[in-house]
Amino acid sequence: RIGWIMPGRFYREAYEVKATTNVCSATLTQEAVGAYLREGRYDRHLRGLRRALQQQTQSMQLHVSRTFPEGTRVGRPEGGGVLWVELPGGVDSVELMYRAREAGISIAPGTIFSTQDRFSGHVRLNSGNPWTVELAEGIERLGDLVAEMVGA
Repeated sequence: RIGWIMPGRFYREAYEVKATTNVCSATLTQEAVGAYLREGRYDRHLRGLRRALQQQTQSMQLHVSRTFPEGTRVGRPEGGGVLWVELPGGVDSVELMYRAREAGISIAPGTIFSTQDRFSGHVRLNSGNPWTVELAEGIERLGDLVAEMVGA
C-alpha cells in the first residue's frame, strides 16, 4: 500500500502520528510509485483505462439494444463503468433482479438508487468488465428474462 497526505498547517501533528504508528515505510514501493508518476505512466494508464471503459460500455449498449425487447431505453453515459437501462412494459427491476440471480446474473435494481422508491423500472448494469462471450450471453439471457416479464 502507498498513500500520501498534504497536511498543510497540521504538518507537525501528522508527522508525530506517522512517527508513532509506522516504524518503517516501504521506501522501495514509494520510490517506484514516485517514478511511475513522474514519468507519466499513470496518465497513460488512465487514458488506456478510459478508452477501455468507453469501448466496453459501447459494446454493452449495442448488445442491450439488440437483445432486449422493444421499448427498452439504454442510457448514454459520458464516462464511468455503468449503464442505466429503462425497462419496457412496467417490468419491475427488483423482480428481474431475483430472476436474474437464479440465472447466475447480477444486476442492480433502480430502486436502490433512490430514497423515494423511484426507478422501479430501471436497472444499472456494470460495464466495467472486459467484454467477453460470457458477458454477451449474460446480456442476452437478461434480455430474454425481460421479454418473459413483458409477456407475462
